[in-house]
Amino acid sequence: MVGLVAFYFVGSLLGFFIYFLWRGASAVTQGPQPLEEWQLPAGRIHLFSGDRYFDSSLTNAYEHPELNWADGRIGCGYAVDLQARPELQVALIGTIQIYKPEWNRGHAAVILDNQVLQGLGLPLGGLNDEAQQLVNRIVPKQTLRG
Repeated sequence: MVGLVAFYFVGSLLGFFIYFLWRGASAVTQGPQPLEEWQLPAGRIHLFSGDRYFDSSLTNAYEHPELNWADGRIGCGYAVDLQARPELQVALIGTIQIYKPEWNRGHAAVILDNQVLQGLGLPLGGLNDEAQQLVNRIVPKQTLRG
């Protein structure tokens, strides 16, 4: 009886390890699999300072912890708006390549530094709809004041 119980546990462990070896070997031979649409980020953020690239959240191309839209220091718009107003190019600090939603796929948004615009006496960059939705949804962190 003890031998049967020991065989059951040893067989279970051996089957467990063989299964994971088989899964690993099949993953290596098949190569990387493309992610499903819902698993892909909604956008690709490129900040020129330090030449940094970030993937946005899965649902909003403008959502990333590095970008704080609520404090008003940065604004955004579409690249076609920047082409129409070349005087705003001095305040360009980054771009966002939009993948989702489908009707915006392929568009590019620009991130503008509002402090530079204010220093030059130019109108500040606002927020487009998706960035404004983030600001409306995010509650500012509470701070203790002494």
